[in-house]
Amino acid sequence: MGKEWSNILRLKHDGVPIVGFTWFSLTDQVDWDTSLREDNHRINPLGLYDLKRRIRPVGDAYRELIRDWRDRLPMESFIQQVPRRLSDAGD
Repeated sequence: MGKEWSNILRLKHDGVPIVGFTWFSLTDQVDWDTSLREDNHRINPLGLYDLKRRIRPVGDAYRELIRDWRDRLPMESFIQQVPRRLSDAGD
């Protein structure tokens, strides 16, 4: 997760507007190693929580990341600018 967060900070520094950061998936995945083509009941431990809803180390890291950065990163918003119509250009 640290590498992903570093990349987010780099993009932000380079001027890319960042509106969020999320981790996929919330819970461990079952049989994703076979793209769900085989029913092996094999658990892929990639989630923030295991299938019994116990937090995994990556979940703890995500919680810490939120705690450490939520007050340091200002809330940002941007207004999408709508281009002027060509007929308005001469007005």
